[in-house]
Amino acid sequence: MNRRTIDGLLAATLFVAAGLLAGWYVPHFAASGGKPWFYQEEFGPAVMMACGRGYVNPDPATAPALDSFLQRTRDSFSCSDLSAVKPAPFRSMQRAFRYLISTVGWTWRLQGQVAWRALTPLYALLYGITVVLAFAVFRQGMGPIAAGLCAAAIAVSTLHLDNLPHLRDYGKAPFVLALVLIAIRLVVPPFAAKRTLWLAGLAGLLTGIGVGFRNDLLVVIPAFVGLFAAFLPVSWREKAGVRASAIAVYGASVMLAMYPMWSTYTTGGGSSSQHLVLLGLTPAFSRDLGVETAACTSGASSTVTSWRSR
Repeated sequence: MNRRTIDGLLAATLFVAAGLLAGWYVPHFAASGGKPWFYQEEFGPAVMMACGRGYVNPDPATAPALDSFLQRTRDSFSCSDLSAVKPAPFRSMQRAFRYLISTVGWTWRLQGQVAWRALTPLYALLYGITVVLAFAVFRQGMGPIAAGLCAAAIAVSTLHLDNLPHLRDYGKAPFVLALVLIAIRLVVPPFAAKRTLWLAGLAGLLTGIGVGFRNDLLVVIPAFVGLFAAFLPVSWREKAGVRASAIAVYGASVMLAMYPMWSTYTTGGGSSSQHLVLLGLTPAFSRDLGVETAACTSGASSTVTSWRSR
């Protein structure tokens, strides 16, 4: 068998095995008392999508059964209970994570049921894709067997599995690994202008879509701009036009993919992302990292701790 056939068989095997593992683990986690948490109270628009109402934020006060579902005091919801529901303005998270919430809505709609347990196929799909992408990343510097074993180790990692049920935080994993893979392909010779521009466009779309799952992906934007500016496999004096074009293509693709969420990041949009730079100063994070907070940061720590408690 040739290299592509071997890689394809290994990737398919890893995808199926990882998907089956995730399909078993998430229900087992819940049955054992685990509580998946990903701001389920914000997923009203997903329920509306599943019930054919479009991406609309329902007012839970006008649908008590929906409120119970979103507060996780019940596992399933019937669309017939939306008869008296009224719309409400979108909250910032519902604008910022539109793609994640929409994906959950389509998962329910395709299955014909609105239930938290019905998200198991989505977990399995995300987990399978993540493990296959890990294999592809390892494959850039390893043989197929070694890369397959490393990907399998990631698939059975307890740390990896523990993160899986928390959909909002886990949902970014496939995008991060896909972008790492693209970054590797961009810096590995030989250089080809057309290929660079195609990969720039793909990276931009994945970045923008990934931001709609978890806006942590915003951090890769300056990284890719820096990569195109300084790390393509040609002298920095060469191909200045291609570098500039790649940055433009990447930026345009990001903006296109993020278009439904742009209002979140405008003045008054409510994203509140600026506080994230201070979170590392809070006692909770310092405690987890095993570090001591310096006296000069105690004021900032108290301020952010007070903000988080609201």
